[in-house]
Amino acid sequence: MTKEGSQHRHAFISSPKCTRYAEVFQKRNRDPEVAAGLSGLRVLKTTQSSFVDFHRCPNTTLPDAEDRILSTVISAEWKYSDLTGVDYCATWELVQDAILDTFAGPPVTGIASPSVQLTLYDSERLVLGKVKQISEMKMSLPNVHYFEFDMGRFHNPALQNTKNVFLPTDKPSGIIQATLRRNQLSKL
Repeated sequence: MTKEGSQHRHAFISSPKCTRYAEVFQKRNRDPEVAAGLSGLRVLKTTQSSFVDFHRCPNTTLPDAEDRILSTVISAEWKYSDLTGVDYCATWELVQDAILDTFAGPPVTGIASPSVQLTLYDSERLVLGKVKQISEMKMSLPNVHYFEFDMGRFHNPALQNTKNVFLPTDKPSGIIQATLRRNQLSKL
C-alpha cells in the first residue's frame, strides 16, 4: 500500500484494487436515487490489530489476540441524499482513501485497530463527515484469518526455530457488517 509516495510498513493491498459500481433508480416524476460502491477491496496489515475483552458465552472458542494479522475483503456502498454539485469520481476516490486511511493509517506509524467492528464504524463515520451529500454508508468486512503454523511438526532441524509462518484460512470466519445513517431528527 502506498500513501503520499511512501510504501506502508505493514499494510498491503491486492491488485487490482477493487471493483467500482453505481446504481441509479428513477421513478416517473421523481428525482433519481443514486448509490455508489466498491467491492473486492482486499487488504491486509501484519500488526496493530487486536481483538480482546469481547463478550464471551459458554460456546466461545475465539481466544484473545493482542496483536494479529488483520485481513479482509471490503465491500462498501453509499447513498446520496442530495445530488447537487456531486463529483462522483472525486467522491469515490475520497471514500476509498478514507477506508484505506482508517484501515492502515500513516505509512510510517500505522494506526491501531482494536477490532474490525471499530475500523468499519470509523470508516463510515469519516466518510459521512467528509461528504455531506452522502446520507448513509453500508460496509461489510469479512474476517480472513491467518493462523500461525507450527513448522516443528515436520521434524526438520532446519525448521525448528522458524517463526512467523502464517497459514490463511480458505473461508471467512465472521462477517462484520454495519450501516451508518445521518440522523434525520424531526423538527416538531
